[in-house]
Amino acid sequence: MQVHDGYCERIGTEPNLWGEPVNALTNLAFYAAVYWLFLEARKRERLDSGVVSLIFLVFCIGTGSFLFHTFATNWALASDVIPIQAFIILYFGVVLYHVHGLGLLVSIVGAFTFLPLAAGMQFLLAGTLLGGANAGYVSALLLLFVNAVILAIRHHAIAPWLAAGSGVFVLSLAFRILDEHVCGAFPTGTHFAWHILNSVVLAIVATGFIRHGHRRHGQAAADSGKR
Repeated sequence: MQVHDGYCERIGTEPNLWGEPVNALTNLAFYAAVYWLFLEARKRERLDSGVVSLIFLVFCIGTGSFLFHTFATNWALASDVIPIQAFIILYFGVVLYHVHGLGLLVSIVGAFTFLPLAAGMQFLLAGTLLGGANAGYVSALLLLFVNAVILAIRHHAIAPWLAAGSGVFVLSLAFRILDEHVCGAFPTGTHFAWHILNSVVLAIVATGFIRHGHRRHGQAAADSGKR
């Protein structure tokens, strides 16, 4: 059985359920984000399919990351990576549709451009600190920041939330990259901070969408007329 031990805290290369106790337990931060987002969505009467799906994916991210940092096998890696990619695609899809007011098909296609963008960034950043698995997160950060700028120019209320999410994401990514470079001095590493700060990022951007992601009725009516 292949065990992934790419983090400072991982103890040994044999299957070890608690080989990364701090990395595993800090995934509780994602469950805290789920609880916060559910309360926020209920208060704002935004328990629609898009919002509920985003909240569910945050739960899956926390669960998948916990499984990966305990079992550290290939199937656990899939349970970690897939929900993250799904959240990124869904989030940008609902932002394109509800916030930018684009059509449904355009929003879906636009959201899935994350995948070739991430692949391209992985090629461009190969051999750098931002290469490898980090390239996908750099792509997500870039999309988040670009949307924040565009929506700030349009004076949309969600823009500060995306900007704040981008700022925390930069710090979060820095801790992820730093992890493998501090092993000698700090065996626990810094990956646990990536979990905590990422849960904050997800809470910020999802809260922004819950509060300010309403599609205007005029836009919805126009879309209906086009179909």
